Amino acid sequence: MTIYCNFDFKKSIIKFYILTSSLVLSLLSIYAKSEQQTHHTNEADSLSQWLQDFKESAHIDHIRSRILRHNTLPNNHNLPVDVSVKLVFESVREIGIDATIDFYVEFIWRDERETNDIYISGADSRDYAWTPDVYFLLSRHTDYSRTSQYMIIENRTVLFDQKVTVTLPCIPNAFMYPFDTMYCSIVLSSYGYSNDKINLHWASGKSIVFPREYHDIEYTGFSMLLNKTNQTTYDAFYDPYTYTILEGQIYFKRLYAVYVYQLFLPAVFLVGLSWITFWINPHATPARAAIGVTTILTMLTLNTNRQQDRNSKYLNIKMSLLDIYLWTSFIYVILAMVVFSASDYTLAAKNRAPPPPHPHNQHHKHHQMKNPNSHRCSAYVSPNGAACYNGSLPSHNSGSNSRKWWDKYGLGVIRKLFFGKSIDYYARLFFPLTFGLFNLAFWCYAFTMS
Repeated sequence: MTIYCNFDFKKSIIKFYILTSSLVLSLLSIYAKSEQQTHHTNEADSLSQWLQDFKESAHIDHIRSRILRHNTLPNNHNLPVDVSVKLVFESVREIGIDATIDFYVEFIWRDERETNDIYISGADSRDYAWTPDVYFLLSRHTDYSRTSQYMIIENRTVLFDQKVTVTLPCIPNAFMYPFDTMYCSIVLSSYGYSNDKINLHWASGKSIVFPREYHDIEYTGFSMLLNKTNQTTYDAFYDPYTYTILEGQIYFKRLYAVYVYQLFLPAVFLVGLSWITFWINPHATPARAAIGVTTILTMLTLNTNRQQDRNSKYLNIKMSLLDIYLWTSFIYVILAMVVFSASDYTLAAKNRAPPPPHPHNQHHKHHQMKNPNSHRCSAYVSPNGAACYNGSLPSHNSGSNSRKWWDKYGLGVIRKLFFGKSIDYYARLFFPLTFGLFNLAFWCYAFTMS
């Protein structure tokens, strides 16, 4: 019995040993597989991280290359970069002493570094490649559109187009106002590159282009002269460098019809109204005076409050054709009032009653009737008391004879020709004739020179 028990115990120990060994081997196998899987996962993660780092490094290098290319002047065999400029007109927002204009600026140059043909449109177009640093001189305000731009690269030739809004200075012909033609100057230049780096020039052919008729800008009071544009190129020396300056001029014709309706025609009517006094009864002094004073005050108001460009100090300090016409009309109105005053004065002098005779004059007249030859002595008494000298007056009485001759043949003729109604008669002919000749000369000159 004892032997049987020992045999079972040994057998149990062997089974336990076998089971334990199997369990240990299983655990070791599981652990080995887990370690292997973890190792593969780490290797995969490391590989993906390395690939990502490589891509980021390549992207950074690309960005650095683009940034360097964007800020670096193209090295076209050590020659200046040839950049042509073209302006395409779009619209006019406002015209006064300044003009706010929208147009497209087109640059074309060659860059040997650009080997790929691409087309880019939108806000990032300018950042893809190098672009000229052209700016607008004498501009009051410049607005570069970020969205309205595009770039085309084809066969290493780059075209960059961008919309720009510029407020430009404009210069009118002050003397010809309101029949003047005004021009606005567009001045461009490179900001940082001198002539030895950039060859800036206008595009061949027509450099300022108007793609359509612009009748819709007449609300500004001007019309565009599409066939009259100027493009010039000159150098400006900024020590120690020389820069190329491009200047273009756009011309605008002022629409003068509104000035004819509001200023010229009222002036003509006021001058004609002042002539009514020449046909009114000369004795109707209150009516003639009322018309004269009214026309003078109205004409003065028209002169001082004329509708001129309030924002243009250049027009306000210069004499113009409008000033000449208005002030000439004002002088005619003043002269009509002067003629009325002269006519009224002469009529009043004619109708004035003579003074009553003096008793001494009556006695003197009675004495002259008795002694006809004594009037020459009674009219003069010498300082020593002698009444006459050899029966005649002294020799200096010849001045009195000259005065009598002038009163008879000089002032007499003038009073006869220009007296009362005669003044009005001559004024009826003189004023319309001279004012008509003035208008003929004025309008012929205005239309010819404009």
